[in-house]
Amino acid sequence: MANSLKGRIWKLDTASATPVTTEPQNVKSIRWVNASGVTGDTAVIKDPDGAVLWDSVQPGANFVEYDLLETWWSRGFAVTTLASGTLYLTLK
Repeated sequence: MANSLKGRIWKLDTASATPVTTEPQNVKSIRWVNASGVTGDTAVIKDPDGAVLWDSVQPGANFVEYDLLETWWSRGFAVTTLASGTLYLTLK
């Protein structure tokens, strides 16, 4: 698996403390598709200083979460935790 940072919809399926980007991003939404996960799986996105920008805990199987954020992440971000599934980040 590998993150895909093409176009306006980024596919993120690999967690790492290393930033996905250090460039500012205008984030419209996040969708977490977690078809094979289990209850309690987590996903966390943090800024370079470790502050949580977005997080979620899966409540059950076949989980899909959609969050309309309309926010500016001024210094980039890292997907530090992704227990299972894929994050789709939509940029403006």
